Amino acid sequence: PPNLGLNIPYFSLGLYVFNKEQFTIEPATKFDKANRNTSFYLSPRIGVKELVFTENKKYPIYTLHFSRLRKLSDKISYTLFADWMYNMALKSELNASEVVLKNKLSYTQLGVGAGIENTYGTLAGYLQMGIYLYTPHKEDGFFYNRLGIKKEVTRGCYISLGIKSHFAQADYLEIGGGIKL
Repeated sequence: PPNLGLNIPYFSLGLYVFNKEQFTIEPATKFDKANRNTSFYLSPRIGVKELVFTENKKYPIYTLHFSRLRKLSDKISYTLFADWMYNMALKSELNASEVVLKNKLSYTQLGVGAGIENTYGTLAGYLQMGIYLYTPHKEDGFFYNRLGIKKEVTRGCYISLGIKSHFAQADYLEIGGGIKL
């Protein structure tokens, strides 16, 4: 069958300028296992969730993320975390499934989990897996994931951008900041 693509021949010419400094290799520094420092962070985050069945109405989600980060090497760290999420979209989601919430505190979700972080200078990428300890919305399951990046802006403070999902289904995009305790 045809690929329905567009095939265009092209010609390319490039000029490379070599610099000796590009090819100097720094000796690798050994990671001191005694220097596996542990850090604690508090990170407020905000997200926006859009529900299709409510005519694309957007709902705010507030998260307070507390984490413990421990270095395994210069680049890799693992984290243990706890999340408190105040999810305003739960009211509409639960009304659609005919569940009535008693008060506004019922919009709360609590979760704990673990993750890994890969650091490149002041930029880090993270992947976290969590489990809900409490959620009134059972249709998404009890597990959630978070994938994102964070940038250290000053020593002990960072900004982050991540996506929270339930396996392959995105839940919402969140932005936030964090401070080292």
